[in-house]
Formats: sequence, structure tokens, C-alpha cells
Amino acid sequence: MGYTSRFIEEAFANNHQVRQRLAIAHNLRKDKKKKAVLHAEDEFELLKTLYTSTETTFPYERYRVQLALIMQLAGITGNRPAALLAVRYRYIKVTLLPDPEGGEQPRVLIEIVFNHTKGYLGEKDA
Repeated sequence: MGYTSRFIEEAFANNHQVRQRLAIAHNLRKDKKKKAVLHAEDEFELLKTLYTSTETTFPYERYRVQLALIMQLAGITGNRPAALLAVRYRYIKVTLLPDPEGGEQPRVLIEIVFNHTKGYLGEKDA
């Protein structure tokens, strides 16, 4: 286990202990609540809005593309911070494909291989 992985695990463990102490001290709820699910269709609509909206501005347009990538990575990893932090360039393959309609601009295909994702294990405890 590398230094970074050990540091991340210790930080999450410490964060959990702090949250438990605060919950007890302030008489907070400790039961899990049902989380809303974002489906692929919803993510598509979010990304379409991100790319087509004239109201959302960025200092540099590359920030728009980076935000879209982060949104997609977060969805694939189930928003697990450790899984997001474990993504490396070696897991990403970029391929330029010819435009099927014969245009000059190639299509960009990004393939991502995730080794640190959580599989679907059924409904979670409420």
C-alpha cells in the first residue's frame, strides 16, 4: 500500500470518527436515508445543458470539458471519493474515430477502465 493510499484511508477513518462524535454530542440522526438515483438519461441531460447553455460561462472553455469529465467519472465511480482519487491516466484510452457522416472533424472516443468501482449489491439498508 502506497503512502497516498494509506493517507487517504487514515483521513477517511478520522473523518468517520469525528462525524460519530458530533452526532452523539448534538443528538443527530445516525440512520441512513434513501439517496436519489441519477440515471444515465439524467446525466445526458445535465451534460447537454452544460455544453449548450449560454448562461453558464467559464474563464476558459477547457473548464467546461473538465467539469463534464468529472461529472462522468463521479457517476461511474458512484461518487466514491477513494475511487475517484484512484483514477490514473493509464486507465484512460483516447481514440479519434472518423466522422461517420464524412466530415473533417474526427469523433473522440474516451474509454475508461475502472478497477476501484463498487458493483451493484442490491438495495441498501435504510
